[in-house]
Amino acid sequence: MKYANCCSATEDGIATGFDGCSCSASGCECSGSRKFFTKEEKIAMLEEYKKQLEKETAGVGEKIKSLKKAE
Repeated sequence: MKYANCCSATEDGIATGFDGCSCSASGCECSGSRKFFTKEEKIAMLEEYKKQLEKETAGVGEKIKSLKKAE
């Protein structure tokens, strides 16, 4: 994926954006931007990203179950 302007994919593949930035595959919306983050901020971003992935995984599991029930 390519992220423009304030959004960038890190070496971990995470789209990052701070200070009012909202990142997605289609780009970003910004009211300000930063390019450098502290170690603590990177850890916090990774932890939040992990939580979002866990929620997405749970949602996919629920969708699979509902589709199997509909068969």
